[in-house]
Amino acid sequence: AMEALGKIGSDGAFIAIRDYITDHPENALIGLLPLARTGKHKAIKCIRPYLNHETASLRRAAVQALASIRSAESLQILKERLCIERDEKVRSDLFQAVHSLHAVLLPAIATVQKIESIPNAGVLA
Repeated sequence: AMEALGKIGSDGAFIAIRDYITDHPENALIGLLPLARTGKHKAIKCIRPYLNHETASLRRAAVQALASIRSAESLQILKERLCIERDEKVRSDLFQAVHSLHAVLLPAIATVQKIESIPNAGVLA
């Protein structure tokens, strides 16, 4: 059911998943990725606390969920966590997520910087 809601991608689906995870934290493992898919940037603040969870599998799920959002904010959060994570599997997931997000986000950032460096790029003719 959560996967189906995750594919819907509406605000209503995001709220339903968020509320379900809040009321049933034992199901967070299966709910974090659908939460990220429906909420995108709104989901970051809900997912981030799971990076500090005592259970490595939940930290790994949070890494996967944040990586799926593909934003500069999620990249920064994952980089910060990489510096302090002790579990080898979680560190490996973090490293892969950071690497993947760099590959996706940095070309876009470089393009924007190139455009901004062109004189009068912001002025329409």
